[in-house]
Amino acid sequence: MKTLLTAAIVAVVAVPVAAGATTTGGARVLRLNPGDQLAVGGTHLHCSVSQRAPITLACGKGTARGPSAGTYGFALADAAALVLRSGASGQAVAVLRRRQPAPAGRGTPAHAASVRSTVAGPDTVILVGGTHLVCAVSPQSRGNAITCGLSGPSAGTFRTGTFFAILTDAQVLVGRKTSTGGETVLNRRQP
Repeated sequence: MKTLLTAAIVAVVAVPVAAGATTTGGARVLRLNPGDQLAVGGTHLHCSVSQRAPITLACGKGTARGPSAGTYGFALADAAALVLRSGASGQAVAVLRRRQPAPAGRGTPAHAASVRSTVAGPDTVILVGGTHLVCAVSPQSRGNAITCGLSGPSAGTFRTGTFFAILTDAQVLVGRKTSTGGETVLNRRQP
């Protein structure tokens, strides 16, 4: 658990992000806009960006149509962090809710574009238009992970005091960024 938390924080912090860039430091930078969908390569993880305010990134284990029954996922927005568990009927139930501190500065601009679906592999940094959310896909011992949180004052960091989420095919973890790294708030294994 601590290894996943440390590796995911390093994956995000180690990649400086320049808004609007397509590559930086060897990483591919991808901008998602409202309505876009994302599959994490080499996994059963899928994410989508809401089309209405508040713009929210929701990621879970399943298909582009929705999460698999009994699995965990997360939803992040500038104002909140949630962990969700999908029931047998497909309805999601909130397992954890945390209010995010108010973001500072301007977020990544959203662009009016046609809705698209894309795949992100390791070393991909994802900016979510209309928010302060930044994600990174990184390789882990049991497949790829997607780590998302609110961008900090310097490129490539999460803002201290905010909540971030790490999702793999095997687990979901929510942590809180501290001045010295991160602390685990919730950790659940996937069925």
